[in-house]
Amino acid sequence: MVYKITYAVTRQIADHAQNDYPNEVCGLLVGCGNHIQKAIPITNTSPTPQTAYVLHAGEQLNTLLEIDDDNLDWIGVYHSHPTSPPIASQTDIALATDPSLVHVIISLQHTKPQLKAWRIDAHQAEPIDLIFDTE
Repeated sequence: MVYKITYAVTRQIADHAQNDYPNEVCGLLVGCGNHIQKAIPITNTSPTPQTAYVLHAGEQLNTLLEIDDDNLDWIGVYHSHPTSPPIASQTDIALATDPSLVHVIISLQHTKPQLKAWRIDAHQAEPIDLIFDTE
């Protein structure tokens, strides 16, 4: 499946990653069907935030309840790789628990942030096509 993401959401994710550099950032991706319309930042509670992320459980639960109240879909999660490519790491793959979620990774390794999407299932990551939408 191909997913659409707005430029505004892409910019929001990039700004979040750049503002918290050198730590990894994370959040939820929300929208309708295959159209990612919002990125909702969640606090990274990892004890080693420079190299890992853990979504704050309470914030995640509250956000999921709000998403449900708004009749939106939880499409996926995003996180940053401050110094490495936007490729799902072995840790990312091992910790993924829901194969229906899209995993968007933004890399700050180069001057211009790079964004890639992944479907993680059965301990492997497959790239997903993203269409950048102006809506």
